[in-house]
Amino acid sequence: MDKGQATSPPAASFDPVGSPNGLMGCGPADVWILAANVPAPSGAASNFVKNSLSIVLRVALGDFEAILTGDGTEFTENAILANYAAQPSFLEVDVLKLGHHGSRTTSNRRAWLEAVKPRAAIASAGMPNSHGHPSVDALFLLPASTQNLSTKHKLRWCVGKDGCGTSQVDEAVYSTPFAGDLKVASDGTDFDLTCEKSAGC
Repeated sequence: MDKGQATSPPAASFDPVGSPNGLMGCGPADVWILAANVPAPSGAASNFVKNSLSIVLRVALGDFEAILTGDGTEFTENAILANYAAQPSFLEVDVLKLGHHGSRTTSNRRAWLEAVKPRAAIASAGMPNSHGHPSVDALFLLPASTQNLSTKHKLRWCVGKDGCGTSQVDEAVYSTPFAGDLKVASDGTDFDLTCEKSAGC
């Protein structure tokens, strides 16, 4: 795809495991569309209808893999799980950008998080926000795969409209409200994650 060229994948589209997307260039990395334009069930709330249409990408560079979820909802997650049920290990990645700012209301269901098994997870959200993003309930649903840090770090999380809190965690879960901009770099073997605000890493 030429730089700046728009694309609109067809409804409920996804790329097969062995076929990275041919329209999106990402240097030496391969990119797959895991879901796009997933329809929400009839009668679903308007935010589910809109957010379920999000494009979800899987990016791979050598042995490094990440999934970028956009605002995908539980319906998006379920569609991905169904599409790749025959090859579930394809969904296991090093880094997961949590769905919809780390929402527990619309996204980040247990089955999805346990299937992806991320080594590190990132919640991107504004602070403060009235939606309770990221949700502590979603963060603590992450599987044991994120418990790979040798030292504790701090995590900023929110609960509904009741405000936010900070806690020490052993898990590799990061939130932009506390860490600021997060940068993930990989040479195709392992990866490094750095925070704009040192207290967040």
